[in-house]
Amino acid sequence: MKMHRATLFILTATILATSICLRQSGFTNAAGQPTVRFISEITELRSDIPINQTFKVALVVEEVSSLYGFDFQLNWTTDYIQYVSHTVTIPVDSYSTPQTPSPYEGILKNPILPVKNVINENKSIPGGAWPDAMAWFAYSSYYPAPSFNGSGTVVVFTFKVIEKPSLGANIYIHIVSSDLANRDAQPITHVKLDLIFSIVDVKEHIITYNELEYVVVTESNSTISTPTFNDTAKTLQFTVAGTDGTVGYCNVSIPMNFMWGEWTVRLGDQQILPPQLQITEDAANTYIHFTYEHSEQDVEISSTEAIPEFSGLMGILLIFALLTIVFVAFARKPKVTTRNL
Repeated sequence: MKMHRATLFILTATILATSICLRQSGFTNAAGQPTVRFISEITELRSDIPINQTFKVALVVEEVSSLYGFDFQLNWTTDYIQYVSHTVTIPVDSYSTPQTPSPYEGILKNPILPVKNVINENKSIPGGAWPDAMAWFAYSSYYPAPSFNGSGTVVVFTFKVIEKPSLGANIYIHIVSSDLANRDAQPITHVKLDLIFSIVDVKEHIITYNELEYVVVTESNSTISTPTFNDTAKTLQFTVAGTDGTVGYCNVSIPMNFMWGEWTVRLGDQQILPPQLQITEDAANTYIHFTYEHSEQDVEISSTEAIPEFSGLMGILLIFALLTIVFVAFARKPKVTTRNL
């Protein structure tokens, strides 16, 4: 057995053997198994996120009963995010308010025995850590501390972005191992959940029409082709593609001076309707959000009004202006008189 798996239980059992207390039998939450998971300020990483932007991530234990100690080992994707700092929020007596971004206060009751609090992104933590572990946290309460019940925050990390993500990037914070124990040093069965960031590709597409440029912005977890504009049909067309069977979404921002009016969105030969389709607007843009099941599919966004109507009016005005110039030129042309000799 790996040393770290026994460390917490042995320490707790030893402490309890030298104390006089009422021993409690271990059990899991009657409402369901406790959960160990991450709560992050951001769950999406956009392709336009600034380099060195920081964000916080909390490791929490939810809905646990009779918790007296734990042992966690973690790692993360160092190609895109980098560790900056961390705060272990133990004991709850010292961290009695919600520990942002977690809605929970700290965890475990005083007195506390710290066993491990180590970070090493090179995956070289001594003392029996798993080979791929970058962080190791092991703590235990000891007599006369009461057990912890409910939900609490173990540690709050600060990470920073070191590389802008692209679609297909696998960016995560992973629980390598997770052990919970009651005061009898018996394991508490629980569920552990990794944090996997969604990647959002943000693109600005320049559409040129009648020598004027209009910027259409797409935000999506799909691969988006360059949109094209059909002025006759008043339609914006592009394709979306992603891993088959997964859920895709797309946000499209369209300038009000380019397309406006009533909207129709089609995916292949099917019209998309609410709640899969949401349309909002402000003074400058219309924002169209829709979801779909991934595969390569054609998207058509149509409006009842579009720039050609204004372009036609401009053409009429231009012709009128040219005729006016010609008329004025002829009107001002000096008359030629002849003299009879």
